[in-house]
Amino acid sequence: MPVTTENSAAVVRALLDAAQLTVSDEEFERFVAIYPIMRAQADALYLPELESEAPCLHFDPTVGYE
Repeated sequence: MPVTTENSAAVVRALLDAAQLTVSDEEFERFVAIYPIMRAQADALYLPELESEAPCLHFDPTVGYE
């Protein structure tokens, strides 16, 4: 189910409860407002075409420039 402002309050509450965090009402409303945007940005990082690739565990900037 896509995250919307209508259901983001429940998701944010569940995440805060799971992390055992207490926030003010103002902070909670800010989290609810930005959660759909942050979730969409995180979802955009998923690239299924790269599932068969091994992750790079380190970066060597000299490789390819020798």
